[in-house]
Amino acid sequence: MARAHQMIATFLIALATATAPAAAVPRIADPSSLPAPAGEALGNLPPAAQEAYKQALTFKRSNQWKEAIAALNKGLAAKADSYLLIKERAECYSRLPDLTRALADLNYLVDHFKRRADNMLQRADVERRMGRTAAADEDKLAANEILEEIAESQPMQLPSLERINAEIKRNPNNRTAYLYKALHYRRLMDYKNAAVNFSKVIEIPPEKGGYRLNYNLDQCYYDRADCYQKIGNYTGAIADYNSILKLDPDAEEAFLYRGNCKAQLGQWGSAAADYTQSIEHDIQPTKTPFLARAKAYEKLGKMDLAKRDLEKVKHIEAAKMDF
Repeated sequence: MARAHQMIATFLIALATATAPAAAVPRIADPSSLPAPAGEALGNLPPAAQEAYKQALTFKRSNQWKEAIAALNKGLAAKADSYLLIKERAECYSRLPDLTRALADLNYLVDHFKRRADNMLQRADVERRMGRTAAADEDKLAANEILEEIAESQPMQLPSLERINAEIKRNPNNRTAYLYKALHYRRLMDYKNAAVNFSKVIEIPPEKGGYRLNYNLDQCYYDRADCYQKIGNYTGAIADYNSILKLDPDAEEAFLYRGNCKAQLGQWGSAAADYTQSIEHDIQPTKTPFLARAKAYEKLGKMDLAKRDLEKVKHIEAAKMDF
């Protein structure tokens, strides 16, 4: 027992870091806004392929998936490796649904057009519908890493607050304007007002928003939860993580951050359970949830379990050094 206490003392600084309020989840770029690969624009296709593409879009608008596929096949006869035509056909196959053919097209796109997060996410959806959960999770993880890199390399340029407020006055349901306002306040570290405006984004129905919003609903919950944590509203943050988990029951980050909030409230048993869920839902768990759970176990007097988690941390760190 004394040795377990000694091991935990060694990790006190790391444990304190692991259970601090979560930082904001990295901004994710909108995969639907990614341009076609270089040289793959519609104007670069042969005339027959361009016409087939336009016909397919017409059929798609009326949900005539088989007719759209037939048109795309004609276009592919003119240019067999067309990114645009294969991508559209994959979507049509997934809508039929003919998941086997959809997966074949998406495999081609992922293999031949590297680092395209949109194709990875589309393939993950098809794989999940086919029951291939592990493959879907791997694709989703890889896609999100790429989107985070894109977002970090292209910082969001915000309009001025004056312009944002004028737009809200003109259209009180403009969700995009409220999002920009929330991000402005967060940059100013005015987390209370940032949370108020994130709430507007969440509460206004999309059909009343006035403009398309390239921002995921779960991202808004993450961001509002982060603001709540910054002002000490851990109960509000927990409610937001609950909402995220309803949208995505496999969101390991939400389990981790919800556990952190419960730890701040002294709810160590429930926090430990959340850390366990975070570990179980992560394809490759990092040391963070193990460190956090070790501290929770220490608070609960479960020193053997705490010691086991700290040993796991050692193995993770050793594996990284070997790599």
